[in-house]
Amino acid sequence: MATEDELKRRREEARRIAQGKRGLAAVEAGHPEWVALPETVAEARRAKKTYVFTGRACEFGHIARRFAHNERCVECVRPTPPEVSPRQHLWRQRFNALADVIEETGRLHYLRLVGSQYRVVETNRVIKFDNVREACSKAARLTAQDGELRCVMPGATRMVVKRAVGK
Repeated sequence: MATEDELKRRREEARRIAQGKRGLAAVEAGHPEWVALPETVAEARRAKKTYVFTGRACEFGHIARRFAHNERCVECVRPTPPEVSPRQHLWRQRFNALADVIEETGRLHYLRLVGSQYRVVETNRVIKFDNVREACSKAARLTAQDGELRCVMPGATRMVVKRAVGK
C-alpha cells in the first residue's frame, strides 16, 4: 500500500504531465501565451478572468480558449457573416469536423444524434472518392435547410443521402 508521500509524489507527477500536454497544445495552436490562463473554470472565477485554457479540444475539434462564464469554445461562438445563419454555421462546423475525421482515417464516419449531441460514429467502410469536403459541405447546407440529417456515402460519385434524425 502506498504511503502518503508516495501518493503526493504520484499526484504531482500526474499534474506535471498534464501541464506539459496543455503547454504543447497551446504551442500547436499557435498561442503559447495561453498556458498562462487558468486551467479550470473555478480558478478563472476566483481570479476574475474571462478565459480558460484546458488544452483539450471542444466537441468540434477546436483547441482554443474557452469563456469562463459558460465554458464555450471561443472559436465556436465566433461571429459569422450575416448571410450565414447560426444554424448553417453550426452544421458547417459539424460536417467540417466529420470531413477531418474521414480524411484522417480514410474510413467512412457519420453523424448520429446521441442524447442531445451529435457524435461522429466510425464504420469499417473505406473511402474511395476524393471530394469528401464538397460532399460534406453539400450535406451541411441541405441539413441546415430542412433539418433532416444527411449522411455522406462513398460511391462512384459523391452522394449525400437523407437520413432520419437520430437513426
